[in-house]
Amino acid sequence: MEYKLILISRIIAILVSIYILNKTRKNLLIEKESFYWVIGCLVVVLLTIFPDSLVYISELLGIKYPPATLFLIAIILILILLYRQLGRISLLTTKVNELIRTVAILTFELESYKKEHKMDK
Repeated sequence: MEYKLILISRIIAILVSIYILNKTRKNLLIEKESFYWVIGCLVVVLLTIFPDSLVYISELLGIKYPPATLFLIAIILILILLYRQLGRISLLTTKVNELIRTVAILTFELESYKKEHKMDK
């Protein structure tokens, strides 16, 4: 890899890591999720320190073009993160539906209580 590309990749990975850690420190990100992003940035830094490792991994997988291996790894990691987010969204949707039902029941009971005791709003 060219020296400029390596330097730019390192700088971007370090800046993203700092940004993620700062957001985590301010409680804007969950520690568990930020851990995955920091690990991803660490992998990018390691690949810029040892660029021949990508060529080695490509040869092991039978991929002729090493940057394609990098994209394959990125796509796999993004799919894993997407699946995790999908699971979290499904869980939160279930909880919201339970809350909606609970609020509807409580509202009905409150209205019934008001009618029973002839209370005004």
